[in-house]
Amino acid sequence: WGAQYKKYPWTIGFQPDYPGESRVYGQFIASKVPQAKIGVLMQDDSYGQNYYNGLLAGLGAAKSKIVDVEKYDATATDVSQQVVKLKAAGANVFALFALPTQTIDALVVALMILIWGTWLARRKQSKHRGRSAVPLVMGLLTLMVMVAGVSGVFWRERLEQTGTDAGIRLHHWAEVLNMRNAGVITSLFGQGLGSFPAVSLANQLPDQAGSYRYVSEGDNTYLALNSAGTLYMAQRVEPRPTQTLKLELSVRATSTKSGLEASLCEKNLFNSRRCQWLKVDFKAGAPGWQNHRQTFNSGEVGAGNLLTRRPVQFSLYNPNPGTVVDVDNVRLIDESGHNLLSNGDFSQGGDFWFFKSGNHLVWHAKNLWVHLLFEQGWLGMSLFTLILILALVRLARTAARGELEATVLLASIVAWIIVGGVDSLVDAPRIALLVYGSLFIGAAWGAAPHARIRHQAHRHPHPRHREGDHTAGPA
Repeated sequence: WGAQYKKYPWTIGFQPDYPGESRVYGQFIASKVPQAKIGVLMQDDSYGQNYYNGLLAGLGAAKSKIVDVEKYDATATDVSQQVVKLKAAGANVFALFALPTQTIDALVVALMILIWGTWLARRKQSKHRGRSAVPLVMGLLTLMVMVAGVSGVFWRERLEQTGTDAGIRLHHWAEVLNMRNAGVITSLFGQGLGSFPAVSLANQLPDQAGSYRYVSEGDNTYLALNSAGTLYMAQRVEPRPTQTLKLELSVRATSTKSGLEASLCEKNLFNSRRCQWLKVDFKAGAPGWQNHRQTFNSGEVGAGNLLTRRPVQFSLYNPNPGTVVDVDNVRLIDESGHNLLSNGDFSQGGDFWFFKSGNHLVWHAKNLWVHLLFEQGWLGMSLFTLILILALVRLARTAARGELEATVLLASIVAWIIVGGVDSLVDAPRIALLVYGSLFIGAAWGAAPHARIRHQAHRHPHPRHREGDHTAGPA
């Protein structure tokens, strides 16, 4: 193909370097898309920067056609807000220099364990005609997952990015452990449960982590929203589609570089769907509070029936790093005059509001054992590891005897161990409950007294009465 580029103009040889590949994209846009308004979404590391440098070189004098560049952290799982901002900037050409994130390894290992355990369980049921059907189906599923990964570019790109990802994570883990207090007590018992976000935030303000606080002036309480990372203050709302809405709020900022944006987006876990993005116009740097009113249409946000309608969130966002914006008296009025927001004057502090951030490294250790060592010390991490080993040994022994329930739990624990190598897991209460619950159930598996009784009964069954036996009884 490389030698026949005139015959096959839409192909490139395997595999160009990153700047060389994006240089071709830039040259094509400069020569073939004269009305281009380029929006760039790039991973915030050397991988993304190399691609971006090649794009600039290829564009040459046409690099002024770039209207916006949005970056995301290598560990971020949601880039929807960056895409929305590119659209709001008027981009009609989208340059994407990014990698996907999946947990294929954990899924494959879990499926392999399930296949092994299910085969053993079915093997015990020798009279069952279809005893091999379930393991066979699971084997096919595992094969499909592996083929799907190998046949695409996912595994190739992930392998190429392994060195960069490992460097980022190793550097982050070292930073996490360096934030601990000095002393033997901290080494043994850690900083305390739930302490990592607060310690990390205090160590990284104001340059790296976005933050917020509730400030009181006399009888009035307001929100002070800082920007240094991607941080949104959000609240769940229930607007109707194609409805005229009115946003009202009070805003104040001492810096002339300050800004404030608002969005109304359908949210499903990390992913944003249909959005309406608003820019709050006010005079930055002016003293005193300024009242802002803006009318907009909800569009298709919130459309659908009871089963298909996605949750909708209203968010506030400070887009300018190093600035603080004060916000108060936020109201979102629908056509009937009803305010869709609660506690918009922040008189109840953070009630009904919650913050979210696209910069995960600030809030997570991104490794289960690093997180345990930070918060629970060597003692806590060692006890956790011992309980984990006990659970794995007991579940593996039980699964080897053909118990399908133990096989399922074993596969689940092994899967989250794999994920725990690149995520913290126990720093979110609901996930921590699931992890600790499955761990303790696994550690206690087969240790209950009634299990021993059943085992003994199985080893010493009651003798059967044979024909001709006589049992004494009352006449």
